[in-house]
Amino acid sequence: MNAISVDDSKLLDEWLLGDEVVLYTDATYSSQEIHDKLKGFGIKNQNPT
Repeated sequence: MNAISVDDSKLLDEWLLGDEVVLYTDATYSSQEIHDKLKGFGIKNQNPT
């Protein structure tokens, strides 16, 4: 859990354990930077937006 003033997407590195295959996200995680980061880890970003 984090303070509401902290953008969740900034904490992504802390939340990844390394065994994820798919990450179900919202628009907060739709940036190219996050897409590239997840792709680099071999994680498919399931963002409905």
